[in-house]
Amino acid sequence: MKKIPEKLKGYKEYDSIKFQLQNVVYDSIDIDTFEIGWSSMISKFNLENNDWLNGLYEGRHRWIPCFVKDCFWAGMSTTQRSESMNAFFDGYVNAKTSLREFVEKYDNALKDKVEKEVNADTRSLSTTIPCVTPHAMEKQFQENYTNDKFKEFQKEIVNVMYCECMMLQSDEAIFNYQVEEIQYVGDSQTLRTVKYNVVFIKDMELEYEVKCECRLFEFRGIICRHIIKVLLFKQNVFTISSKYILKRWRKNVKRCHSRTKVTYSTWKDTEEKRMYEMVCDAFYRIVDLAAENLERCNHLVGTFKKLELEWDTNDKGCSKNISTNKQSERSEGKKPSNLSSTILSPIKKRCKGRPPVKRKQSKVDTIVKNLRKKVCF
Repeated sequence: MKKIPEKLKGYKEYDSIKFQLQNVVYDSIDIDTFEIGWSSMISKFNLENNDWLNGLYEGRHRWIPCFVKDCFWAGMSTTQRSESMNAFFDGYVNAKTSLREFVEKYDNALKDKVEKEVNADTRSLSTTIPCVTPHAMEKQFQENYTNDKFKEFQKEIVNVMYCECMMLQSDEAIFNYQVEEIQYVGDSQTLRTVKYNVVFIKDMELEYEVKCECRLFEFRGIICRHIIKVLLFKQNVFTISSKYILKRWRKNVKRCHSRTKVTYSTWKDTEEKRMYEMVCDAFYRIVDLAAENLERCNHLVGTFKKLELEWDTNDKGCSKNISTNKQSERSEGKKPSNLSSTILSPIKKRCKGRPPVKRKQSKVDTIVKNLRKKVCF
């Protein structure tokens, strides 16, 4: 889309083509709407022979938002991924960096990245962004989400004021709603009304599932303003279900890479380090499974306490046996097996040449020595 001026600037109706192309790409709610809008644009401006647009249309299922919104991308596009990688190395690596320097620069960049992430986690735990509404749902996200993600949710709950909701169809467990949202067109003050369908499904266990046609939650992991409107004002749901609060956005999430013991100043890999990493890999997999169930959690904690007591007893037993052996060796007149207690100072060995006390001194040293003696007296 950044190539629109380069590819289409030569057309007389360039501004109209650009405006309609952006609307078709970004504002199409579903695939049918996109197909109709694209065909209308092509025929209206006689763009059938434009090779660039034809190539974009052939690959539409890989980049048009309405085709990929069912997949979770955390709100990131393909260009953002490459741009973030370039930004990661800004200030550390350039075209003249050698391979030897790259290893050190990469290590510094990684260290800086980890420090920034730790600082961001600290800010999320130590500072709180105030709520803008009295709803318990906002308070729930404030307590669970990081500050950055809470701001995204806060934007959605504020924009609920631009939405109106009406019921289309309902039965005992399925409710269909239509949410009309007033939106600004681009940077202008022109207003338009966009309609979204929201489906609310309630099961027998008082749990629910809700889906919106905009698919913001499926794409970015943040529930949209249309769902919030239905939950608060139509279904009287004031606290969100835990399945709509993603673990990856929580402020207390424990990331595997942050729990790994890392040294940034050395590449030494010892046997102890390899054993530590092997135990950690197995341990974290078990912890993730146990954290989802209270019975598993209690069983795992009990097992750890038994192992700790058993291994601690064994270590004390080994230490006691070593001290007992030393006492028996002393009583029998044997030398202790611990060599550290019998280490003596090294034997002094006389160096060749005149001893230091008999070494000839210069006149300056003799004068200074005599002056010191006088001062002492």
